[in-house]
Amino acid sequence: MSRPARAAGGAGARAWLVPAGFAIAFLGSLCGIGGGLFAVPLLHYLRRIPLKEAVATGLVLVVATTAAATGAEALRRDPDLDWPAIAALVLGVLAGTRLGYRASERVNVRVLRVIFVVFLAAAGARLVAGGSGGTGVAEGEALVRASAYLLALLVGIGGGFVTPLLGVGGGLVMVPGLFLAIPSL
Repeated sequence: MSRPARAAGGAGARAWLVPAGFAIAFLGSLCGIGGGLFAVPLLHYLRRIPLKEAVATGLVLVVATTAAATGAEALRRDPDLDWPAIAALVLGVLAGTRLGYRASERVNVRVLRVIFVVFLAAAGARLVAGGSGGTGVAEGEALVRASAYLLALLVGIGGGFVTPLLGVGGGLVMVPGLFLAIPSL
């Protein structure tokens, strides 16, 4: 459906997007993901927005949700933010996003749909099958901590790579990756 055809539906036809956006932001913040996981299928299948446009629109929601949730966490009295891990993830995301964007320009929309479904199923299975999060690293284990930050960098690359491909904020990769693969952070 073209932009003018969608716009002709009127504000009333789009009013349901406000409560949907609220629910998506709530669930996204609760799970540590930006909400693209919910927004992209909603926009593509229910609103009939072309997939690549739904992905781009979902990324805007991811930015808003992530910024709001991170700000709220940072303002807590005792925030659960590991700044060195965040720095490693950000460096990885910057590299991974460049790679993912290049890949997204070459991927057919049908293939992108299959990748989206397979990726969601794999991430869900990983979370369901996973164990408990880490308990931290005892003092004097700097090498273990350094290797954990290297793994965080790699997890960030993976999260960044899927962002432009699937319209998710990468939390779908990074949350399970940090929780299950890097328990020492």
